[in-house]
Amino acid sequence: MRLNERREFLKFMGKSGLSLGILPFLSACESLGLNKSSPIAPISPSSQDQLVLSPGLEWKSVISWNDILNPQQDRFGFNCDYIAFFPTGDNEAILWVNHESPNPIFVSNYVHGQKRTKNQVIAEQKSVGGSLVKIKKTANGWQYVQNDPVNRRIDGTQKIHFANGEIVKGQNYAIGTLGNCAGGHTPWGTVITCEENYQDFYGDNEKIKNSFKKTTTANYQWNKFFAYPPEHYGWCVEVNPVTGHAVKHTSLGRYAHECATVTEARDGRIVVYSGDDKNDECIYKLISNDQNSIHKGELFVADTVNGRWLSLDINKQPVLKKYFGNQLEVLTYARFAAHEIGATRLDRPEDIEIDPNNGDVYITLTNNKPKGNYHG
Repeated sequence: MRLNERREFLKFMGKSGLSLGILPFLSACESLGLNKSSPIAPISPSSQDQLVLSPGLEWKSVISWNDILNPQQDRFGFNCDYIAFFPTGDNEAILWVNHESPNPIFVSNYVHGQKRTKNQVIAEQKSVGGSLVKIKKTANGWQYVQNDPVNRRIDGTQKIHFANGEIVKGQNYAIGTLGNCAGGHTPWGTVITCEENYQDFYGDNEKIKNSFKKTTTANYQWNKFFAYPPEHYGWCVEVNPVTGHAVKHTSLGRYAHECATVTEARDGRIVVYSGDDKNDECIYKLISNDQNSIHKGELFVADTVNGRWLSLDINKQPVLKKYFGNQLEVLTYARFAAHEIGATRLDRPEDIEIDPNNGDVYITLTNNKPKGNYHG
């Protein structure tokens, strides 16, 4: 992306993208002078096989993989990613921690090239998803409270219903959540965990005009033992950190969600931004119908070339009626729909963050190696 294109893109995201926000946003170019350097010193490249921090910072392990959470013997999951922190008092809080993917050699003792067993797959299913953990600050620092009633797992084996009673591939629920990469949290105190590389677990089906094609082979081969529809994954899952109740939201569309960055519109409705972390994919935003729910809303996709947001509402895009019978189908195959209406394909849009001081929007475009972009 050339400098002038980058500036126009940032203007679009700063003005158009967050024009519904609660802050008086400036464009990215207008506000560049307001940015201040961080008080935390940068870290130089290092070959040390240890956690290296900037001067003045320290770390302490709070909980580790396989630690026992509760009397049911649920265990803290594997491969941590996004973390949400919910204070419940001056010296205590609930942590939500994403567990993105298993490493079979550690989780299930599966070695590549050997025959995989059903029990190995179940062990891997239980290692992903997320953990809810009560933590407390003591004289020795933060520690997790073993056997607290809050402690539980939301993993790849549990029944999770779709919001609004939606029926996806013949069922109103999916079995488990997986590929949990980044996420976000809502104003009403719930966490949104994002299913990213879902195709690695049960494969994927891609819409090709008026037909479908199985385009991805499941790296973990879970589909050999559990024939769950790929369309049950690739969504955002909202979890209540106190009760553990979870629901899959179709409103945000289905793709490799890297994040779910939440802000409020001036009228109180919720806006959620998310990137599809795959080569040549898009940036999306949901504007909710209500102020206290993301169950329903209008999904948009970015056309950064022309500086506009394109609605994915089937009733506003006649071209979509050529390929889809209803709005749920559009959301289930959001990638195809986005391409058909002219959304801009980008270089792996990942995390999206909003500066709370001035409304600047920061978007990580990781890379696109087939196009020669190795560094984003």
